Amino acid sequence: GRAHIFENACSLIYCTAIAVAVLARSTWGTADVVLEDIALVVAAFTSWLYLAWFMLGFQRSGPFIISAFEMMASDIPAFLMVLSVFIGAFSSVMYVMSGNLGLGFFLTDLEFCLMLLLGQADFDQLDETRQVWPVFMKIITVGYLLTMVLVMLNMLIAKMGSTYDRITERSEL
Repeated sequence: GRAHIFENACSLIYCTAIAVAVLARSTWGTADVVLEDIALVVAAFTSWLYLAWFMLGFQRSGPFIISAFEMMASDIPAFLMVLSVFIGAFSSVMYVMSGNLGLGFFLTDLEFCLMLLLGQADFDQLDETRQVWPVFMKIITVGYLLTMVLVMLNMLIAKMGSTYDRITERSEL
C-alpha cells in the first residue's frame, strides 16, 4: 500500500540528495558548499524519515508510525485550514480597529495573531489601537485566545486521538 510508496519516495530523495552532494563537491570543490550542504541536509532528514519505514514492522511502533503519518496527512491540514480562517477573522478585526490602511498594517496584525497563538506577541505594537478602542481590544484579544487555545487546540487533540484509536483498532484485527 502506501508504505511502499513512502519507502520508495524516501529512498529516491535520499539517493538523489547524496548524488547532488557528490556532484557539487566534484564540480565546485570546497569553494562553494551551499548546494552540497543543502543536499546533505535533505539526505539527513530523509534518512531519519526512512527509519520510520523499518519501524512499521514492529508491533509497538507500527501503529504509532501509521497514525502519525495519517495525522500529518489528514488531521493537520484540516486543522490548519480552519485555524487560518479564525486567524484571518481576528486579524481582520484588529486591522479594521486600528484604522490604518495598507497591506503592511494587515500583515502586522496577522503576525500579531500568529505570535499571540505561540505566546510570543509584542503588545507594544497594539498601543495605537488600544488608545482608540482599549476595552474592546482587550475583549477581542481574550476572545481570540479562548477560541484558539481552548477550542481549536483541544479539537486538534481530540481529532488526533480519534485517528490514533481508529488506527489501533485496525491493527488489532
